[in-house]
Amino acid sequence: MTAANSHGIEINAGDQATDSDLPEGWESIVLRALVTQRKGKKPKKLNETPWQGAVPYIDIEAFEMRNIRRYADPASSVLVDAGDVLVVWDGARCGHVGMAPAYGALGSTLMTINPILIHSDYLVGFLRLCYETINSNPRGTSIPHVEPDLFWNLELPIAPFEEQKRIVAKVEELLAQVNVVRERLAKVKGILKRLRQSVLAAACSGHITSDWRQSHKDITPAEVSIQEIFSLRQKQWTQENGPGKKYKPPRSVTVHDLPVLPEGWKYVSSDALFLFVTSGSRGWAKYYSEAGPSFIRVGNLDHDTITLDLSQTQHVFPPRGAECERTQIRDGDILISITADVGMIGLVPDGMDEAYVNQHVAISRSLSENRLTANFLEKQFLEVS
Repeated sequence: MTAANSHGIEINAGDQATDSDLPEGWESIVLRALVTQRKGKKPKKLNETPWQGAVPYIDIEAFEMRNIRRYADPASSVLVDAGDVLVVWDGARCGHVGMAPAYGALGSTLMTINPILIHSDYLVGFLRLCYETINSNPRGTSIPHVEPDLFWNLELPIAPFEEQKRIVAKVEELLAQVNVVRERLAKVKGILKRLRQSVLAAACSGHITSDWRQSHKDITPAEVSIQEIFSLRQKQWTQENGPGKKYKPPRSVTVHDLPVLPEGWKYVSSDALFLFVTSGSRGWAKYYSEAGPSFIRVGNLDHDTITLDLSQTQHVFPPRGAECERTQIRDGDILISITADVGMIGLVPDGMDEAYVNQHVAISRSLSENRLTANFLEKQFLEVS
């Protein structure tokens, strides 16, 4: 089933059928004739803390990740009910479709479409088939959004309503089977994770390289490298704080409760490697924007990897000054979730664009001139933790 909009863009949703291919009793009708729509908007009052009468703010994060973090004034909002059909209208994920997670105020980047005598799940299933077509033909460049002519002229194959319900029920049955397979794969993933942790634990304890050490007796002991790190730490600390401020050496390590290390190895406290540790700023919701620098939050971290997930990123234009400089990330920074889902860790890649962290994420920054050594140690720690 194909169509072309006024701009000449061909609409093709995979294996959609033409009218002649449809089963008896079915019809093919353009989407605009089958739904009503309302675009979300930014309410007059928006806050991370709820107040009397406030409703959840359904933005992209709340819609896709079921993570409601802001609340809105209902009087100045476009309201939706749980289960309403939503479409991401603006941004990199434009064309993504699903159901509203709760009653609340609809964000400015979303559109709600209410089907007329069509089963909502049937409509969602069809639009998900069209996602690639919609997303790959957006309007705009800096901030892409759904091309209206393409979207509203999509031809929807309409089955009789009772048959729509049977189709939805069959799809749900098949998806239940998919979920069973997914659960089994998740167990395998857990086994692989434990195996990886065991391998890395063995590496960090020296068991993996025990044979190698027997044949390499002339290596530089860790004590020598650590003294170089301590000297570098004091030098960098003095450069940043001035010679007039008393230097604080790193904490000593109590080893009597720690595993015995191989000969030539040595324990060191983490503050010997990190001179800068801080969390992000509070109250930056008023600086949120649809574009600009990234604002890294807990949702951008994951327990299973140290790679940042930037597929869904809030943007922010922070106020310039000391607070802005303090919370801006740099290449090689370690980011750690410190509230809610505690302990997720990410490593900032080299060359990442301007970005900041919110108050739920901490930055740990290693000695700048010791980046190669620090990166190795960071990765060992991150993968095992």
